[in-house]
Amino acid sequence: MHHSEDDTFRVSAVTLGTTIAKWRTSAMMTQQRLSNSSGISQGMISYIERDLRPGVSLATVAALAHALHCTVDDLVQCRMPPP
Repeated sequence: MHHSEDDTFRVSAVTLGTTIAKWRTSAMMTQQRLSNSSGISQGMISYIERDLRPGVSLATVAALAHALHCTVDDLVQCRMPPP
């Protein structure tokens, strides 16, 4: 069977940074408030949310998840917050 370009589909990539930003805005938190709650600097949160940080430690993700009242799995599996 021949597949043409029209047979393909595109999936938008949701990143860890995008997921953290969604959870943060859903919680009506600023980056600074998340920083205060998590102990992660506001600058680092900004880098992570903009996907400028190539690797994020488990300890950082765990601190952000705790402050956002979600699980590490929610963040690393890019689950969106409930509406």
